[in-house]
Amino acid sequence: MRKKFYTLNNDRMFKTIMLNDNNELLEKIISDILEEKITIKIVKPTELPILNMGMKLNVLDVVVETENHETINVEVNPCFDEIIKKRNIIYLATLCSQIAKKGKLLEDNKIIQINLNYNDIGHLKEDYMLIDRINGGVYSEDIRIINVNLVEYKRMWYDKNIQGDLEHIYLVMLSASKEEIEKLSKQDKLVREVEEKMFVINDDDSITRLVSYEEEAKMIQEARERYARNEGINLVAKNMLKEHIPMETIVKTTNLSKEEIIKLQNNISKSTI
Repeated sequence: MRKKFYTLNNDRMFKTIMLNDNNELLEKIISDILEEKITIKIVKPTELPILNMGMKLNVLDVVVETENHETINVEVNPCFDEIIKKRNIIYLATLCSQIAKKGKLLEDNKIIQINLNYNDIGHLKEDYMLIDRINGGVYSEDIRIINVNLVEYKRMWYDKNIQGDLEHIYLVMLSASKEEIEKLSKQDKLVREVEEKMFVINDDDSITRLVSYEEEAKMIQEARERYARNEGINLVAKNMLKEHIPMETIVKTTNLSKEEIIKLQNNISKSTI
């Protein structure tokens, strides 16, 4: 059986490559996203209090402080849905709380959360601030959430079809496969260094076993969440059937097919016999 090769879209690989004495790569990635040059002053400990089981499987990825008094939290999101969005907001709120507890004035710090997304979110980037929904205007420019569509960055790079084009090369690298990284490494020294580290890490069985375990744990958690959602939808459909609500309304409300609803209806009939 061919051994799986882990790339930078894996949490463990991402942290192992990014968290080292040389912050050059992380600086370039964040600078590209913010479209301004940043200098990392310190990489902070990334462990936050675990509030629930879901957070155990999604540990905070990278937190850095810059020379310009910015605290930047970089999150790796293999998927991106409402649950992930809420989880990231909890991390951001906890980060703000930690800064306040350490005696640092929040008004002296810009706090930015960057979410690196490995599935298509519909836009190249999204940049959120607190706004006044009634009167308009920005409530605070010091707290931002930036969602990055790595799929689109790679698509743009391929569409240009210019092998010598180095624009956004480090963002492209984050979602690149083993073969794509080999191509990118021929164009950039820093990518070549990352490639070499990745091969060393993938050859270390103790690390790959840990990565495999984490992936399996995530799959189990995601399966549980899907099961809970499906059970909730089925319960809604059953209650609507008991109230004799029209089939078309139940289909629109639950997104279940007619066949699935009929099956639930038959189960209700059997249980009442």
